[in-house]
Amino acid sequence: MEFCNDFFRLEGVPCLTASSRQGFSYGVPKALLLRAFSFLSFMIVVYVLVSLLDSATYVGMAINVKNRLQEHNQGKNRYTKGHIPWKIIYIEEFLTWSEARAREKYFKTTTGKNWLKKNGILQ
Repeated sequence: MEFCNDFFRLEGVPCLTASSRQGFSYGVPKALLLRAFSFLSFMIVVYVLVSLLDSATYVGMAINVKNRLQEHNQGKNRYTKGHIPWKIIYIEEFLTWSEARAREKYFKTTTGKNWLKKNGILQ
């Protein structure tokens, strides 16, 4: 497991990047896509939050996760404002919005939550 960038390395948040996942996208290896699109300065991040108040979880996606976490902790989201404060416990980075959305939807299912539990991310 890798750490996505310095912010998450300091926070100790486990992360999967597009280069660390196995598989192909549209028949092209992800590592090749990463090199081909390296001029892009952003990746779409799927994140899992846990409430420090009551252990509620929230799954979302954003380009700037640090800003999005601040928004959650400032009560700018209807669901999350009732469970402040939040902490990021897991992130994955994606090259495309559609890949990130599919993974976000997966984490919101029972199977996805079970995967998070199996991998020690959720209790």
